[in-house]
Amino acid sequence: MADDLVPVATIFSRPELVCFVSALEDCGIHCCIVGNHYGNATQHIVAMGGYSVRVPETDLVRAIDLIDELRGQAAPIVAPKSLKRRIWVLFIFLWLTVVTFPFPVTIPGDYLNRRGKLVQMP
Repeated sequence: MADDLVPVATIFSRPELVCFVSALEDCGIHCCIVGNHYGNATQHIVAMGGYSVRVPETDLVRAIDLIDELRGQAAPIVAPKSLKRRIWVLFIFLWLTVVTFPFPVTIPGDYLNRRGKLVQMP
């Protein structure tokens, strides 16, 4: 039964996962989330390789069409120009205070394209 499930996305943030799975289910595509038991701690999810969203092989083409539609509607992720400086200031502050990193790591998820390759959403 589980052999006919095909990975269609690898996602590293819980909100992105919920939105993507909701979009799949809204289109009538049932999905399985591998790694859902990792919890909400972003650092652990990144270390474990993210959430893997899998769909039945029969729904793969519909899922890829949905990803193409979502990719067309998504604006590219652009970091603010001052981000590099702010990250260094935060890193130095945390290093001086010997505190673990309390901020979430944000990494865009990887989604299957028509060529069968997982690529980052812009």
